[in-house]
Amino acid sequence: MEERNSLNDDYSRDRSIESLVNEYGYEVYKLAFFYLKDKGKAEDIAQEVFVTCFEKLSTYQGEDAQIKNWLFKITTNKCKDYLRSWSYRKVFFSNIFSEREKSHEPTPEESVYIKESESQMIKEVLNLPIKYREIIILYYYQELKMHEIAKVLQITENTVKTRLRRGKLLLKKTMEGGNH
Repeated sequence: MEERNSLNDDYSRDRSIESLVNEYGYEVYKLAFFYLKDKGKAEDIAQEVFVTCFEKLSTYQGEDAQIKNWLFKITTNKCKDYLRSWSYRKVFFSNIFSEREKSHEPTPEESVYIKESESQMIKEVLNLPIKYREIIILYYYQELKMHEIAKVLQITENTVKTRLRRGKLLLKKTMEGGNH
């Protein structure tokens, strides 16, 4: 009987992860992309986030309503770890010194993605320093509240407000500068 409960628990955990991937997968991917500016690596990070979620779901103590914040926290931490890693630096510098080959036709998904990412606003947001970019992305694109962003990034709510204000000012300055 105990073995049957264990199987049911594993099955329900698998179903929980599946529903989390279906509900938050794209948002996790999008957040990772905004950090990394690399489609392939963002997909890898998104997968890693859900693997971590699968491994730690049984120890998750928060409420169901907070699981999105928990996933975003895992995502931001994994992105920051990657950006600090040697492999990122190696890829970054090799891309600077080599031209990218564009020998294939983009898929319909890539075409939509390219059109979306080519908007001036997104380009400018991606060029912001990370401490402002992450706040703007979480606030405007992921629609998190100030206190949720503070929890995800493990900073004070006042720091969130300050960085959001400074990020918007910097964004406004670069957008106005680009129009002249």
